Amino acid sequence: MHILLMSGSAASDINSAQLMLFEFFSTLYGTCFMTLNLHQLVRLADSVRTLGPLFTHSCFPFEDKNGVLLNMIQGTQNIDNQI
Repeated sequence: MHILLMSGSAASDINSAQLMLFEFFSTLYGTCFMTLNLHQLVRLADSVRTLGPLFTHSCFPFEDKNGVLLNMIQGTQNIDNQI
């Protein structure tokens, strides 16, 4: 994670970080139990390649909008009409 947070990381360092994250989680949980959240952590290296170091971007504004959408829903049917 430190490599992915650093500015100016070389492409080889980012590749190494991605491999280390995958090895850590696949060893800890096994590849058959790698859930979506763990998969997203492993794919952080792609975000660094595309957007730069992790400290330069955030998903919190999008998560906040999920809360706004959730408050608009009052039941389990016709969710699209409720929003």
